[in-house]
Amino acid sequence: MEFAIEQLSNDVLKSIFEAAFLEAEIDEDGDLFVKDTYRVWIHGMPEKDCFEFKCYIGIGEGHSRQQVLESCNNFNGSYLGLKTWVVQDNDGLGFAYQVLMKGGGKIEGKEIIRLFRYFQEVVRDSLSDEDVFDFLQ
Repeated sequence: MEFAIEQLSNDVLKSIFEAAFLEAEIDEDGDLFVKDTYRVWIHGMPEKDCFEFKCYIGIGEGHSRQQVLESCNNFNGSYLGLKTWVVQDNDGLGFAYQVLMKGGGKIEGKEIIRLFRYFQEVVRDSLSDEDVFDFLQ
């Protein structure tokens, strides 16, 4: 089934993920997340003609802010279309992937799941990439 960006409400997105046998929940703030390899939040943003996958990974203590920022810059230069940043207090990394749907395009539910899997794979692979997040090795 195809969906326009305006149709991608949290309830619709939740049903797409549940149909793919993924554990999807809407939290007390009304935000949708999927628990799989990582907890990934999914936000429909019809006003920007896109939807977004976002997750946060704790990195623990003992790393300089400079190390973490340099690694984020390496990621942002290596993994086009995705972005990462340092979470407050230097204790985690945020990752995001925005899927643009300009011009009234539609997307199939199975493509949303494929993009979700792609996002998870890139996050997982980048965390073990010594050229990107060497301070985690």
